[in-house]
Amino acid sequence: MNSLALVVEMKGMDVCLEHGKEIEYYCEDHTELCCTTCAFKNGSVQVLMK
Repeated sequence: MNSLALVVEMKGMDVCLEHGKEIEYYCEDHTELCCTTCAFKNGSVQVLMK
C-alpha cells in the first residue's frame, strides 16, 4: 500500500488543549491529533511527519 504525505498549516492549532504540548501524533483509535502525553495514555498512534 502506498502512503501519501500531507502537509497542513495548523496556524496555532498545533498544541494539545488538554496538556499544552505540541501535537506530534495521530491516534488511530480515537481518530484525532494528540501530544506525547495523550499518545501514551490513549493507544494506537502514528507519528506525524514534519
